[in-house]
Amino acid sequence: MDLAFIHRVYRETAWFAPLIALCLHWRGYSWTVWGGFIGGAALAVLTFYAIERLVMVATEPGHADRLTWIKKMNLLLLPFLGVVLYLYILVLRLNTVAIAGGVTLPMAVGLLKAAGQSWGRWATDGRRSEESPVLPDSPSEHRER
Repeated sequence: MDLAFIHRVYRETAWFAPLIALCLHWRGYSWTVWGGFIGGAALAVLTFYAIERLVMVATEPGHADRLTWIKKMNLLLLPFLGVVLYLYILVLRLNTVAIAGGVTLPMAVGLLKAAGQSWGRWATDGRRSEESPVLPDSPSEHRER
């Protein structure tokens, strides 16, 4: 996984979160459910982006003096999440299950993208021989062997 993979996960999450929220709206759920889903997805993407930026700064050569700044920013991330969740749950009264679903959406998108890439590499691998343990596509193909 490279940095471009993470950015593709961001982009796909930005498409899927509103789409799923729209489906929830069409199914008749209140705004607290679909709003919680979008809010949770936005919170997860922003958190991942903040962690990505901190890692990028930490791994740049010649920036050992920034490590104390990075440690302080990591410590500030947890209270920030607490404040955002306080606003989501107690002030806006968003659905907590929907928030949890939105928070897990980027991880699910990343998992599905990684599985799809692995499957694509496996399916196009020319090193697999004819005798490899692969299920046949149809019963007649199995009989022809």
